[in-house]
Amino acid sequence: MAADSGITAWDCKLNEEVMLVPHGLFVAGDNPMQAEECSHAGLNCNYFCRTCHVGGTQEYKASEAGYNSIFTVCSIPDDHH
Repeated sequence: MAADSGITAWDCKLNEEVMLVPHGLFVAGDNPMQAEECSHAGLNCNYFCRTCHVGGTQEYKASEAGYNSIFTVCSIPDDHH
């Protein structure tokens, strides 16, 4: 398993082999450090993460339209590339 033994890769900037050791950042939990690592601000925020525009005010998210919008897949606008 990669988390136990790591993965050998080539770093083209350093021009040498490097060892990558993945960490389980996206597992269930409820602590500030995990939220920070996942760029997630929690359910009481207006927006669920720092990179997407999912969410809105608490009132909007509690409405039927707001709740359904959380599960809608949108394409990324051109200005985000």
